[in-house]
Amino acid sequence: MTLFNTSHEAEIITTDIPSEMTCELGKQPIRDPRCGILEHTIETGRRGRDMGGQGVVEAGEVTELVTHLHTLASRFDPDQIPDSDVAGLVVDLGRAGRLVDGMLTRAARRATETSAHETAGAKDAATLIATATGSSTAAAKKMLKTSEQLVDQPDVDKAVTDGTLSTDQAVVVSETVADAPDKAGELIGDATSQTLPELRKKARDIRTAADPDRETTRRRHLA
Repeated sequence: MTLFNTSHEAEIITTDIPSEMTCELGKQPIRDPRCGILEHTIETGRRGRDMGGQGVVEAGEVTELVTHLHTLASRFDPDQIPDSDVAGLVVDLGRAGRLVDGMLTRAARRATETSAHETAGAKDAATLIATATGSSTAAAKKMLKTSEQLVDQPDVDKAVTDGTLSTDQAVVVSETVADAPDKAGELIGDATSQTLPELRKKARDIRTAADPDRETTRRRHLA
């Protein structure tokens, strides 16, 4: 069986580990003959955390991760997943998506700071992000604003970093915490149990209570 090693280099090694093995993604044990890539990614993260500053991710490591994920995706056949594993699979893939989206959301402001759009030949940072993600320019602008706000919102930033909040949830929570900083924990908790429309309504109520002048609030958030 082929596994990726647990160093930061993408060296490929061959082991005698049985083709059927168990590894963990988050809290879900996964039985998959090709889970070496997942195990490598998890172990690398653990090693980086244990080694302190050496855990800082470089752009090249993200490129390697994308390559690993592409390989995994090309070999992934959902019809081969046992029925009993589907629920856990959906949960894990959902969190994986939030983790990657979180990295992009946190990095978005750097696209503006470094004028990355010029290197990519895009009109501006919002266009660069919209093109890269297949989203609208309006959505990209919301991500950029959220990215800038996260710098001063450590609780929200942590929730984005650890995959608790999706990009859409982060936009709602961050916008609201800008008006009501003391509501960060409550909103993050609500995000894990409420639908996005419910979270938006809760956030709207909090913003209204924090600033009864709705028109002023509306103009501020449109700015």
